[in-house]
Amino acid sequence: MFIKLIVVLLAFLSGSIMYAYLLPILLLKKDIRTLHTDANPGGANAFRLQKSLGILCTLLDILKGFFPVVLGLSLIGLDSIWTLLLILAPILGHAFSPMLAGKGGKCIAVTFGSLMALIPKNYIVLLLALIFIIFSCVIIINPCSTRVILTMITFIITSWFFTPELYVQLSALLIGILIIYKHLKAPDPGPFHIQLLLHHVSPEEFISSHHVEE
Repeated sequence: MFIKLIVVLLAFLSGSIMYAYLLPILLLKKDIRTLHTDANPGGANAFRLQKSLGILCTLLDILKGFFPVVLGLSLIGLDSIWTLLLILAPILGHAFSPMLAGKGGKCIAVTFGSLMALIPKNYIVLLLALIFIIFSCVIIINPCSTRVILTMITFIITSWFFTPELYVQLSALLIGILIIYKHLKAPDPGPFHIQLLLHHVSPEEFISSHHVEE
């Protein structure tokens, strides 16, 4: 039990490293929390500062969820309460980072990383990716915070039909609730709007409407 507790704690600490906050400070002497009204220390605001930096920060956010879960699963497996804690740990670390006095990001990239670590034992991350694609590219929903909330509600519901493992199902439920809470707490401005893929959208409009918050 002690080893499992250490593994979960290390996963939490991995998630709490806020690369999208640290790298702009170190490389550009800028605080990305000042770039948007949500003050979010995540990859989306790093993109607003510099695209290449945003890509790097998002990749690091994915990996900080992926690696501790992959390593932890080799010790914990996929059929205990520790599995649930391990999957959630890096996501909670990102959401409530001690590095920023508990004020973390919105958890999208780190969630993908944590759930990707379940492959090939479980492919629930592909379900989440599919729902994001549908609500971002087929039924285009704006503003972004509303899109993410609807995505996570759909994910919570559908995950119970697409995965047999109870603790993965509970992980999807708790992750969804957490991400919904973070986006309700700091919603994007703008009216609710739905647009179908069949409707013509200019490249500039498409890009401006697809900032996925982290």
